[in-house]
Amino acid sequence: MIEDGVEGVRLMTVHKSKGLEFPVVILCEITSPFSSGASRHVDPDRKLVAMRLAGGSPWELLEHEDSEAERDRAESLRLLYVAATRARDILVVPAVADEPQKNGWVGPLLPSLYPEERTSRLSIVAPGCPRFPGDDTILERPPRAAPRSGIRPGLHQPERGRHEVVWWDPSLFENPLTTKPGLRRHTLLQATEGDEPGEGGREYERWLERRARILTEGSVPAYRVATVTRLVETEKPAVEGASAVRVAEVQGRDLLRPGGKRFGALVHEILARAPLEAAPSDVEALAESLARILGNSDEERKAAASAVSRALAHPLLERARAASVVFRETPLVYREPEGRLVEGVPDLVFRDEDSDWTLVDFKTDLRLDIAEDAHRSQVALYRLALEEATGIRAEGWLLYI
Repeated sequence: MIEDGVEGVRLMTVHKSKGLEFPVVILCEITSPFSSGASRHVDPDRKLVAMRLAGGSPWELLEHEDSEAERDRAESLRLLYVAATRARDILVVPAVADEPQKNGWVGPLLPSLYPEERTSRLSIVAPGCPRFPGDDTILERPPRAAPRSGIRPGLHQPERGRHEVVWWDPSLFENPLTTKPGLRRHTLLQATEGDEPGEGGREYERWLERRARILTEGSVPAYRVATVTRLVETEKPAVEGASAVRVAEVQGRDLLRPGGKRFGALVHEILARAPLEAAPSDVEALAESLARILGNSDEERKAAASAVSRALAHPLLERARAASVVFRETPLVYREPEGRLVEGVPDLVFRDEDSDWTLVDFKTDLRLDIAEDAHRSQVALYRLALEEATGIRAEGWLLYI
């Protein structure tokens, strides 16, 4: 239902309009059914609610279908009364002159809208309305339609009631051929030259500005984050202290073993999960379990277990076993001077009381010289983050396994 108020047009439901009054009220959606029939049955004594669902109706609803349908029709009639009595001066009801929509939700009003058939062509000039040039209330008829014999535009006495009804001349609307196809009153949506936006239009413009501002502010990232690995691969920064990173190699490395990312992932998972004091048998059992998860071959599994056992025997790992503080796979974050956050996860960090940190990153590259500069920068960034977080100096190591 559309209600024309003092401050503009308000669109609201019939329920929401209860208790209100407006100079002009327009009833919309005349094709909506007056009553949808019995959809539910409520029995308070039995604490029962029976509802139609997915096209099926329970027996309790079918047994009371007639009474519930009558109750629904009565409620629809009450709602129509509320809608029609909201108007103080004028009630506007869209209608089809030749085919009354008897099943529509305004159906009970039709006797109060349509004149008797014998007087449908006997209209008079409606006061306060323009002179209607046409003689038909149907805008367009099919080419082979019967001669015009419908309701003539103008003021009529309806079949029921003592009020008067004005049937409008649709020819006063703009030519439908000049409007956008499929939308008759398209020109109502178009601003004309010299039109000033009303308060509703100005509020809409303010809303658009607020929306654009919020979207702009929301698209600015609160944090800019980069991982250490991607940073050293893409930007190749010159990190202070990279040259000071020390390089070590596990004794007896098998240079004919498998390689690649899948093998490296298995070695790092075993080193992250295995106790630093793990025996070779424990390492082999863990390697067998992780290899099934990661999809490694038997050759990769055996080579990874052997490489990890050799790594655990390296002096750096022996120092870690004896350290009082040990962190493995610990996330670190470093904030660059311009504000970007750089995060990474070193493989091993340890220290004794009153000593510096020792930071170790494991590598499974068969050749030490392929990406050594990038690896050094990676460990140097880890070291910067660790020193900034703890305020304690750190020594960086690359351990090739």
